[in-house]
Amino acid sequence: MTDSTSAPDAADQSVLVAVDGSQPSTHAVAWAAAEAVLHHRNLHIVTSYGYHPLSGLDAVLATREGELLRSAAEHTLARAERAARRTRPEVRVSTQLTFELIVPMLIDRSTRAAMIVVGSRRYGPVRRTLFGSVSTEVSRRAHCPVAIVSEGVPTDPAAANRPVLAGVDDLDTGAATLDIAFDEAARRKVGVVVLKSGQDSNPPEFPGATVRRHRPGGDDDPTAEWRARYPHVPVEALVVVEDSVSALLDRARQAQLLVIGSHGLTGFAGLHDAAATAELSRQVDCPVIVAHGR
Repeated sequence: MTDSTSAPDAADQSVLVAVDGSQPSTHAVAWAAAEAVLHHRNLHIVTSYGYHPLSGLDAVLATREGELLRSAAEHTLARAERAARRTRPEVRVSTQLTFELIVPMLIDRSTRAAMIVVGSRRYGPVRRTLFGSVSTEVSRRAHCPVAIVSEGVPTDPAAANRPVLAGVDDLDTGAATLDIAFDEAARRKVGVVVLKSGQDSNPPEFPGATVRRHRPGGDDDPTAEWRARYPHVPVEALVVVEDSVSALLDRARQAQLLVIGSHGLTGFAGLHDAAATAELSRQVDCPVIVAHGR
């Protein structure tokens, strides 16, 4: 059962953001509204009141429980819409209240949405397991890019001048990541930092360096195609030769957005799958976009 305040196809090619009334989802709505305006797309806000009735409840109590959850979801949706319009008054907003379970619903909508945005909580390991399942499952199984926005996302003006960071292994798995990273950087009028795992023949910049620079235009330049397509976007291409995860986290602290692939980064120890990718989003302040194949 789906109750929409908009047409059923309102999510098509929109920036779709899922909300649950929490502080992280409020941050996600604000970021998604700005993203929708940046890409000249509509913003579609969805919340679910789907649930499994508690065992032992009779029909009357089960119905009452559903009514309470629906009422709370309606308030959540209204607050989210107000938050989006406060952030970007010009954004075109549609909303949707559904009884469908949120993860399968988002995965289904991902075949038509331009991007899905979800919030991410910062908690200890046990609570991450409970609250991290939506971002993990959606980022793994979606068919469109998925943005994971933490509650610590910076909002100060200086953050808007930071570069977009792209973490890639190679061009076979990283093309979609670089497509998104360069497009986002061009729209934001900032540079791109490409962090690639592996070895590099260039000498280190200083003794003991773990990060080395690619010389632009060289045969091994992983960004040549994108430099040609986005000539006005400044590019810094780096290769990580050891301690790659620490280098990625360090660079993410200096970025306004991190873009990585949906299958993780095999060259970055511990970032081999979607679960690790979602976990990474809870260790950085900037939003993380999980790219899917071209």
